[in-house]
Formats: sequence, structure tokens, C-alpha cells
Amino acid sequence: MSRSIEYNGWCVITGEDFREKFFIKDPTLPKIDNPDFDPSMKEDSANQKTLFQAKDLTGYTAKMDIRQSANRSGAILASLETGLGITIGSPDPTDGSVELFIDNLVTNQDPILSAAGTEAFYDIFLIPALGDNIRLFNGTIRIVESVTNV
Repeated sequence: MSRSIEYNGWCVITGEDFREKFFIKDPTLPKIDNPDFDPSMKEDSANQKTLFQAKDLTGYTAKMDIRQSANRSGAILASLETGLGITIGSPDPTDGSVELFIDNLVTNQDPILSAAGTEAFYDIFLIPALGDNIRLFNGTIRIVESVTNV
């Protein structure tokens, strides 16, 4: 079993687009100097002297399933893959970015994804052209209704 980071912070709002973009760092590459580092301020996550370099995702694809339960036999609520809800490296795969997108029609019409108060389970895999799949994240996604009338 591969290791991944559990991340439970995503929230899908019924009837609205879901979009999340994140960047993959490559810990095998040396860190680089941060041109925006401010030595007059405390070094923390927002002000770092050096930065990880992005993982080159050339040749990678990705897959994500969102399920009603936390196992493979649970009903699939949404399934994303490269070109269908997942974009790798926009505009360049060497930038290490992965973007997820679920259209508002899905979040509005799917009986589970449109049921506020629901908790769904997911995991995301990076799939290299050669080698082992990499499980990036897994966790829960909360389904909520918008609270503001617009």
C-alpha cells in the first residue's frame, strides 16, 4: 500500500463548480533561493529563504474517485481523470501543478453530491508512464449548500 497525505479540507457546494489547484514539489531536487524572501521578517511558511522545486509531471496522468464510503466497493459519486476533470501542468507540466474540476451540473444533479450534509471519500493518484502509481492525497470532502442568496 502506498502512503499519502490525508487531507480533509475540501468542500463541494451543491450547484456550484468545484475547482482546486495544488502543486507537487520534488524533494529529490535541491532547494532554490526564494527571490521574495524578506530577511527583516521571521522565516515561516509564508516567508521562506529557500523553496522546493516543482516536480516535472511530463508524461504523468492522474485519477481521482469520490465515493460514498471509504472503500473500493462504495458507490462512485464522481470519477475524474486527466482530460476529464483533471488538468496536469497548466500551462506547462514542468510547473508541478494539478487542477481538479467538477462542473456545477454534476454537483447539482448527482443525488449524493447535491445532498448537503453528506461526507464523501476520495483519493488521488499520479500515474507515471513507467513505474509505480503515486497516491498523493486521500480524505473526506464535505457537501454543503451555499448560505448566501444571490
